[in-house]
Amino acid sequence: MSVRMLVSLRNKCRISSSHSESVTHVISENNSGDEVRAWLDSQVKGQTDAQLLDISWYTESMRAGRPVDVLDRHKLQDALSLLAENAELSDEDGRGVAFRRAAAVLKALPAPVTDTRQLRGLPCLGGHSLRVIKEILENGASSEVESTKQSERFRALKVR
Repeated sequence: MSVRMLVSLRNKCRISSSHSESVTHVISENNSGDEVRAWLDSQVKGQTDAQLLDISWYTESMRAGRPVDVLDRHKLQDALSLLAENAELSDEDGRGVAFRRAAAVLKALPAPVTDTRQLRGLPCLGGHSLRVIKEILENGASSEVESTKQSERFRALKVR
């Protein structure tokens, strides 16, 4: 697992190799929020108030020369990435690639998606991904994603 701990100091960031009370942002690449939380629980005694963010927040902050505002797209919660991981663990590589591409398109958008009409004409967003996004927008969650998270098979495959 690739995790970086960052301390945000007004307009600067400092990278820390271990958790402390001054850590305000935990950055990870290709991990879900649940995975990072589990890793943090194993590393840190007690709760942390640090924000769990995707590497995109860090790279955007470095480009800007200062910590940028945290947007929804920076937070570790990408449902499509979880579906990609499940497909890859099930040796459905083509399906996994499709979900990864769709997730990358969403992460690259300049603003959070609030309506599926914002996605018209964008590449790499197939029907399945659009159905998942629509369900999340309408219900706040995807039944497929929630079912996958709870699946004993998915959890067992992640361990191997």
